[in-house]
Amino acid sequence: MVTADIRPGTDDDKEAVRTLRRLLHDATASFDVNPVSDFVAERAGEVVGWIQVTVHEELDEIGEQGAWIQSLAVLPHLRGQGIGGKLVERAQAQAIQAGDRVIACQPLDQDSAAFFRGQGFADNTMQEHEPFWSKRMT
Repeated sequence: MVTADIRPGTDDDKEAVRTLRRLLHDATASFDVNPVSDFVAERAGEVVGWIQVTVHEELDEIGEQGAWIQSLAVLPHLRGQGIGGKLVERAQAQAIQAGDRVIACQPLDQDSAAFFRGQGFADNTMQEHEPFWSKRMT
């Protein structure tokens, strides 16, 4: 298990986050790192993971408001070592602090679906819709 510190992202993390975004095939040229919605995993001074979560989103699929995980990425050589889980835990804490009781995401592939299943998310996809997974938080 690799240890990593989870902290709010800053503008100083912009290049590292850009690298992680490329792992998701998101080459968006312009973006901001927001300390309210972006969190990074840092190990030995290097940003090795990133999550972006928004709170108070209208989750039409379940008819209520909740948090939405926009993006999650961990450097490939460090996957499977608990960093993604720690990032999801931090996103959940942010959502609970904001008053949300549901957190949702859209897994991109079978590997990410397996990861989110392991984090306690359930597949709530409707037949004709994009994948939709969610988790109730206490």
